[in-house]
Amino acid sequence: MDYEHDRRRAVGGSRLSDPVGAQHMIDPSKQGGLDGDESDADAPTSLDDGERLANGPIYLLANLLMRAAQKISLVEALKLVACTAMRAKTREQKRRVSSFAIDLFLAAKWAFVAIVWTCGIANWLVVVLVVYLLIWNSLTYFYYHLWIVELPNERVASAHRDRRRFVSLVFAMAFSMVTYAYLYQRVLPDSFEWPDPVPRSVSAIAFSIGNALTSQAGGLKPVTSASYLLSASQLVFTFGFVAMLLSSSVPRVRPS
Repeated sequence: MDYEHDRRRAVGGSRLSDPVGAQHMIDPSKQGGLDGDESDADAPTSLDDGERLANGPIYLLANLLMRAAQKISLVEALKLVACTAMRAKTREQKRRVSSFAIDLFLAAKWAFVAIVWTCGIANWLVVVLVVYLLIWNSLTYFYYHLWIVELPNERVASAHRDRRRFVSLVFAMAFSMVTYAYLYQRVLPDSFEWPDPVPRSVSAIAFSIGNALTSQAGGLKPVTSASYLLSASQLVFTFGFVAMLLSSSVPRVRPS
């Protein structure tokens, strides 16, 4: 996955020059304005002016919020530290190091949730961190796979990149299910009716998977407002993943 932001855009068009030659990426933060040393007499004089004129204030606010959210992303910080430590200078070097940092972060967050779930840790600090990981799990996937628009070069996408994105989607959905199972069992255990003699961990993960797929698996029953709201929020997250999957599967028409 190439998440770098140093691509240059031709003014008035929607294509970006890509040194790798595999795909064209459009960062919304660069749409509608100038980038680098490009110039045009009729173009706005600043990036912010271009965004306001081309897309309106609501889009600009949404774009600013998305960019701000990415700046407090742990995986972005890890990528920056990794690139600095490895002295990655070229785009290809940064791409390689960033991919390694992303995989390291994925393994670390899975290990973290597994540890706090297995050990029954549910203090407020851990819960806040788990909820943060849950939200940014979806937000990061949305940002890089939908918010940054991708236009294949001559409609031929990189097979390796497409496969990696599919794997990322599977892992993101699985992480969401496991995290909700932890919340069901460790954070709100008294807000559910638990079936006997099935182990609670099994019931929690089965209910989480079933709830994500809108089925009744697991035999778990919410009995309080908090548990109903928590299980309903999982449906919202799942719907978001389905919407992102459908949106990314729609062919993108490239202007001539």
